[in-house]
Amino acid sequence: MIQPTIRILVVTREHGLDRLYGLGRSIGRICEELKTAGYAVDYLSLDETRGFHRRWQRFIQPFLFYFGGARGLVGQTLTQGAAACRVALQAKPDLIWLQDPLMVAGFRLCLLAHGRLRSPSPIIVTQHGLGSYTWAVSQDGIELSNRHYRRLLDWEGQQLSWAKQIVFPSKAARDAATRDFNLTQPPPAWTVIEHGVDIPKVMDRDGARQALNIDSNQIMVLAMGRLAPVKNYRVLVDAVATLQREGLNLQLVIAGAGDIPHFYQQMDLARLSPQPILGHRSDTADLLAACDVYVSCCEKESFGLANIEALAAGVPSIFASSGASQEIGGTGAWLIPMQHSHLTQALRILCTEPTIRDFWHSLALKNATEKASWHSVSLEYDTLFKSILSRPDDQP
Repeated sequence: MIQPTIRILVVTREHGLDRLYGLGRSIGRICEELKTAGYAVDYLSLDETRGFHRRWQRFIQPFLFYFGGARGLVGQTLTQGAAACRVALQAKPDLIWLQDPLMVAGFRLCLLAHGRLRSPSPIIVTQHGLGSYTWAVSQDGIELSNRHYRRLLDWEGQQLSWAKQIVFPSKAARDAATRDFNLTQPPPAWTVIEHGVDIPKVMDRDGARQALNIDSNQIMVLAMGRLAPVKNYRVLVDAVATLQREGLNLQLVIAGAGDIPHFYQQMDLARLSPQPILGHRSDTADLLAACDVYVSCCEKESFGLANIEALAAGVPSIFASSGASQEIGGTGAWLIPMQHSHLTQALRILCTEPTIRDFWHSLALKNATEKASWHSVSLEYDTLFKSILSRPDDQP
């Protein structure tokens, strides 16, 4: 018997290059696998809802002062949730998958505007940060007073209770949310599904270096991710500067989208010689093939997709010994307290001892073989989605 197609509406706040990093990259890969499995996936990002945002912003603007420094982000997230509701009421998907918990509030607001209280379909929410959404945005550079932080956190908790299922990318992320919401244990509707990994094709290191114009005598140190405060790049830049002053021929490469002129000035990159290579890369396979050491300085990773991609490429890697990095990196990465002295020493050893790099190369590859493929991850979602659809209809 032919199974009916499951129609799913996936909603994010990603736009432009965001789809190539972290959340956007992982959700994109899951959607590809779900489509292959026969799902009909409608992907709704900010790129598809700009007109809706312009119309809705003037209606909700007077209420946003309530959230202090987070008002811009809250307004955008609420509006994207409302856009999702409008699409859902017309398209009537089987499932609605929101990538931010506060989208639920916008969704509910739009329902009320249409004279409805119940969602047309079950709602699943993914929490992509290390804990609550409120804590995650405060770590990403948004300043909140204690009052506004508490207000936003309480409101977030109310939205989560309205969703059918909450998904976290790691046990560390789920446990942090449990603490953020003052719970003794995760609710039954909270589940963990890790991101997957693609084992990359082996590339020629010398060819990759020539294409990047990196000298064969240089030690290439790579970091990947948005040029955002939460990524903690300062400690890496300072460590590289120290080692360059000691005479090590290090080439720092940071592959990530962001305000490069501001980042250059903020990090005082003029002190580095050779100068770092910065900017977005749509494909990082050549970077991973060319580099000698990969570093993730972020102490607040909820998963770290770039980290697992580095391990899958066999790159000797240094991770912060906090957040989900311990869970994801396991014994495949060198886990250290992310402080200047610790990172400088670890980098000094890896950059000057090829045999130790070989040791971590082997451990990285072993770790990657133990991780789930994107296909396996999509099967977990398939099981979850079908389980939700088979439950009694108790959606608010």
